[in-house]
Amino acid sequence: MVAAHAWDLRGAQELGLRTAYVARPVGDPPTPRTASTCTPTT
Repeated sequence: MVAAHAWDLRGAQELGLRTAYVARPVGDPPTPRTASTCTPTT
């Protein structure tokens, strides 16, 4: 799943999905807990 909000990524990870974080100027960046499994993109 690709998302710009960390809470979406956390939910997807809990269901076993692989995730990718899309950085935005104003957003909800991943926490250290989710950052290890999120692939930052620009």
